[in-house]
Amino acid sequence: MPLLTPTRALSGLAALLLLSLLWTLGFPHRYDTSALPIYSHDAPKEKPIGASLIPEPLVEDAGGEGHPPEEQEKGSSPSTADGGQKEDCKNVRGVDKVMVIVRTSKAQVGVALPTHLKTLLSCASNVRVFSDHSGKVDGFRVYDALDGITDETKSNHEEFLEYKKLQAIKNHRPDGEKAKALDKWKWLPMIYRTAVMAPGYHFYLFIEPDTIFSWTNLVQWLDRLDYRIPYYIGAPHTIDDKRFAQREPGVILSYGALRQYRTTYEERHVEEWESEVASSCCGDLVLATAMKHSRVEYYSSKGLTETDTPGKMEWTQKYWCMPVVSWHHLTFGENEAFADSQKEWTQKHGWETPYVHYNAFEQLIMPHLAETKDDWDNISSDTQLKALPDRRDENVGGLASAPTDSSTCQTACQNSDDCLQWKHREGECHLGKALRLGAKAPGKQKWTSGWILDRVNKVTGDWGKCERADWRFNQ
Repeated sequence: MPLLTPTRALSGLAALLLLSLLWTLGFPHRYDTSALPIYSHDAPKEKPIGASLIPEPLVEDAGGEGHPPEEQEKGSSPSTADGGQKEDCKNVRGVDKVMVIVRTSKAQVGVALPTHLKTLLSCASNVRVFSDHSGKVDGFRVYDALDGITDETKSNHEEFLEYKKLQAIKNHRPDGEKAKALDKWKWLPMIYRTAVMAPGYHFYLFIEPDTIFSWTNLVQWLDRLDYRIPYYIGAPHTIDDKRFAQREPGVILSYGALRQYRTTYEERHVEEWESEVASSCCGDLVLATAMKHSRVEYYSSKGLTETDTPGKMEWTQKYWCMPVVSWHHLTFGENEAFADSQKEWTQKHGWETPYVHYNAFEQLIMPHLAETKDDWDNISSDTQLKALPDRRDENVGGLASAPTDSSTCQTACQNSDDCLQWKHREGECHLGKALRLGAKAPGKQKWTSGWILDRVNKVTGDWGKCERADWRFNQ
């Protein structure tokens, strides 16, 4: 009898059809899903796809060197550190996706964090502090960023003598300059340790103890970016034709960047990167090389992160409507003023309205401008009029000679169409068309400064009130 008969063939086909029907209607199975699109760093016209539809990063080595969730550093959260803000800033959408990493030293932060930093970290859900020693400060665990450097490297470089003292003598007070020489060695292992200890966050912000930033602007900015793209972001600086993210106002790495960096570090750190750190001036410069090796592109955040203080920076139309994300090296008074401005802003406008340069100028700068300000250097420097001995100066600024007092210097500025401000001391008159506040002058300098207020109001009025924030970066 043949194995395959028409009856058997029909029976087999019927069985296959029945199994197919049961599979479709009754058996559990998984459908293929399309990959989500990748967004560019340019701000989209419409809000990107909701965060709930974007997959969370894979949490690798969970537990590793980090603490379990209940033991992770959550910040000391002093009840009065943030001035008693109405809304708990830790609960603002996006804050829990950001890891804040503070790079410091025992010479900088021996027994306590700066007041402004404690205020900032009181909003952070996730914090790491890296230094040249391990321990605790203000309730935060301090990690030794240098313990992963090879013994051979430590033996071959003189700056590690100070490091050995820090490990051997508990109460050793490090020399500031010697401790500073260790800073460049911290960057690469600190970032690697962060990738191992806390791999599951969307963005990582690396700051200095004297960095200050706006939480509301930071989370709004990062919410516009796709964390899966390998971002290496910071204020631009150039050394030897190499452009990199300057450390002071903060360096931002995305989850995508950290993932690629971690793999490359494990392959290259000992054999290549440690020797490069030894011959380099700066850790943030070497970081640029490491990111390039990791195939992570640099994005400039000029205008969003500022390397100058509000007093020193030039206020221009180009960045007028850009949000202020961070500043660096503010004075105690500037830190207090900025913290107060942020508290007032979020209480009035909530956490989803950007705080732009225009707002910062109106709150922090304009109230301090005056027609005349004694013992003040406003950094006017575009034109310098100096009285030279045994010589009558040619006509400058509508005057027969260089101004001899503050009133004639002010007149010289008024007679120059594009002059916005001036400063004077004996024998010198400086005119400025760039708008700056400056700072109190040391006693010996004896500067008197002033602004042509009607021109300042006209110029800034023409720049507008910024109904829409300008989030563009990488310019």
